[in-house]
Amino acid sequence: MISPEKIRKYPFFSGFSFPQIEKIAKFSQELDIEEGFLFFQDGDQLDHMYVLEEGLVDICLDIPDPDMTEDDVETIAGEYANKMLSVAGLKKGDIFGWTSLIPPYFTSAGALAHTNCKVIAIDARRLENYFQGDWQFGYKMAIKIAQVIRERVRGLRLESINWNSEC
Repeated sequence: MISPEKIRKYPFFSGFSFPQIEKIAKFSQELDIEEGFLFFQDGDQLDHMYVLEEGLVDICLDIPDPDMTEDDVETIAGEYANKMLSVAGLKKGDIFGWTSLIPPYFTSAGALAHTNCKVIAIDARRLENYFQGDWQFGYKMAIKIAQVIRERVRGLRLESINWNSEC
């Protein structure tokens, strides 16, 4: 458990009651993460949602590596070499791993520590179980996650416009 005051200072948690903040804190722990750590990759099943306290994290997509030659491709398995493309840079206070609260809990992107980081890891299964007894809390969390999704989609749309203009 971490201090509820640590949780309360982040804008994502505004609008939650103090007892709700206490529950989030009870289901949380702080982690020190080294640069280059892969929190998760596309297709992983998640059990934690994260709040970035310090450092930078990249949200990445696996894309076919355009620099690979046919000789580099693993033809036996029919798989193509991929590389990770950063599509969003996260900073202090940003939330990631929100798919840990959205069934079936699988990611559609990766998260990579761009620098040494400090994060709050929230146990999503324990939090989700608590929502069953307090549906208003769960509804509030769903709205907050939807707002994060909206902003990420907006950011991706702007990035895709930028990529298209460079062609």
